[in-house]
Amino acid sequence: MKVLIAEDDPISRRRLEGMLVKWGYEVTAAGDGIKALQVFRENPPPSLAILDWIMPGMDGTEVCRKVREMSDHRSSYIILFATRNFLESIVDGSEKGADDYLAKPVDFEELRVRLQRAMHILDLRHAFASGPLSTL
Repeated sequence: MKVLIAEDDPISRRRLEGMLVKWGYEVTAAGDGIKALQVFRENPPPSLAILDWIMPGMDGTEVCRKVREMSDHRSSYIILFATRNFLESIVDGSEKGADDYLAKPVDFEELRVRLQRAMHILDLRHAFASGPLSTL
């Protein structure tokens, strides 16, 4: 599965990318929000994205909002990393279309479990979109 990582800190980005590759994901990395949005415009776009909240160019919530405005990317699963007030982040991110959240610093075991859940949800979305109810 193709996963986008958008993280402006190069050390954090490399650690996260290394772990995802170890877990078997195909990773594309971006250092800012503008590059992350460009990756969503590629064909095929990533099914799953992990976006840092605070990035240069465009923050993670703005990337999320713009992705949700693209009709062909509404099914992408987006996880936001938040470092500020976590409850406030959940509300703001949810309003912009995020599917899940993780606090920084990242606990890799928690991330692994959240990614498994994300893959399950993506499988369900795909099955629903291509199943008998999709023609209703």
